Amino acid sequence: MIMRRVLTLFFCFFVSQVLFSEIIEISSMDEISSHITKDSLVVFDIDETLLTTKQTLGGDIWFRKTWESLAKEGYSTEGALAKILPTYMNLQVQTEVKPMELITSALIHKFQSQGITVIGLTARSTELAYTTVAQLRSIEINLDKNPIKLKDLDLSTHFPLKYVEGILFAQSHHKGEILLNLLRDSEHPLEKVIFVDDKIKYVKQLEEVCAANNILFVGFRYGVSDANIQEYDPEVTDLQLKYFKEILSNDAAEQILEARRLIS
Repeated sequence: MIMRRVLTLFFCFFVSQVLFSEIIEISSMDEISSHITKDSLVVFDIDETLLTTKQTLGGDIWFRKTWESLAKEGYSTEGALAKILPTYMNLQVQTEVKPMELITSALIHKFQSQGITVIGLTARSTELAYTTVAQLRSIEINLDKNPIKLKDLDLSTHFPLKYVEGILFAQSHHKGEILLNLLRDSEHPLEKVIFVDDKIKYVKQLEEVCAANNILFVGFRYGVSDANIQEYDPEVTDLQLKYFKEILSNDAAEQILEARRLIS
């Protein structure tokens, strides 16, 4: 009898964990629709999830590949950041962006029209807050509809963060903890979190926090940019960087490189 009770409790615990957490690999944003309900908080990463730069230079893939290259050269984390960030920040202010998928804007509008709260959660610096808002508006995405209402507009936490027009800027902090902290200081009822991000590590960060707080969680690892990572060409971005003030498209950079090869 005791053993049966133990097994029953274990089974119930196991089932509850399965019900509370799920991670799904997707290749189109439309795949999230069937998982969204009225009680969902829908959270989107920004870079390589909602938008990307029109050229490779200045985008998230360029940032990661440059970081990896500097690390191989022996740069510390701080040294690599000091070398990349000034250029990255300047490029973000100048560059145009495009949606990862044309369908995404319409999906977000649909969720918002149903009264569902949709927010952004990005590892970008708070210094890019209004640049990010402007970039999203340029592709017809406004995350300031049905906003999370804060109890205290001067949100005070043990680490710096900024929640601007529906976007939460986590910087280098744990995305799950940042989101939970915001929700604790809000009036938003929370039963279910839907999260979409191109990086699995961030999806797992939110899964970890939601599981610890008995919040139903469905995470999506969004793979649309995977092909762009495989096709990354540092020669193209090096050339684009040379013409920094007039950013070259990928096609223009490749044409210049091809012409160089022909005459060399």
